[in-house]
Amino acid sequence: MKTFQLPFALLAPDGTPTPRGRIHPLAAEGPRAASWHRAVLPGGEGHRIESVSVVHGPWEVRVHRVDAPPGTPVREGGWAVADDTGPPLGRTGPGRALARRADGLTSTIVGLHGWRDAGAAVAHAVGANAYGHHSATPYLTLPAHPGGTHVLVTLVVLSADPEVNGGLETNGDPYARGSGTRVRVAVSGEVEIRFPDGTRGRVPR
Repeated sequence: MKTFQLPFALLAPDGTPTPRGRIHPLAAEGPRAASWHRAVLPGGEGHRIESVSVVHGPWEVRVHRVDAPPGTPVREGGWAVADDTGPPLGRTGPGRALARRADGLTSTIVGLHGWRDAGAAVAHAVGANAYGHHSATPYLTLPAHPGGTHVLVTLVVLSADPEVNGGLETNGDPYARGSGTRVRVAVSGEVEIRFPDGTRGRVPR
């Protein structure tokens, strides 16, 4: 991957991500912002992807309602980190990936809901980021969308706080502080969020 940016995308059979296109705002209130865009696969019509971001401190929970044909791979990236001194360290675990600079600044992505069997990886780049010669972006790939509208919930963290990031021996587990970020997705599609410090949030259908 030549680019350090890995926005949410559907993937064509050859692995090419759908272009982001125009972003349509839906709402913004307090720590929550919502928008939608249309992802267009080659030779097909557009598919609506609605995204809601809820931010609390270093934690960001993203809720995506994704319309796509069955079997379509889906990819989402976390924040890129960059460093002039050398390539950021990359680590992966089940449903999670991180990129960490030498000074401890860490970008982590974790699949909280809907990412079953997702692959986790870190994309490295050279000369692609204005903030440093070496850059890295953690990301997840869902191998096959089930079809229809599928709910994906992702945790994204950017922090240099070791209490938030955890140690390398646990792959930088973002659950290291408190009971971790938890979500519950109701049958109606409403998503309830509990952040590590006990703060709660809600994303209505």
